[in-house]
Amino acid sequence: SGVTSTNKRTSVAEGSKYSTTLKGVSAGDTVAVTMGGSAVVGAYADGKVTIPSVTGNIVITVTAA
Repeated sequence: SGVTSTNKRTSVAEGSKYSTTLKGVSAGDTVAVTMGGSAVVGAYADGKVTIPSVTGNIVITVTAA
């Protein structure tokens, strides 16, 4: 769907904050965020993904409506 992330980092130190703005997410699209294989509830809001303390690999998936 042409979604891009403003954060181009490929790694982040464990325990530090991660944030990015997603561009191209359309109304009705679903954004899912997982970390270490588990859903991170509330990590996506108003076009931004924010994780206060990283504890594992982060995967952001956008599914078109």
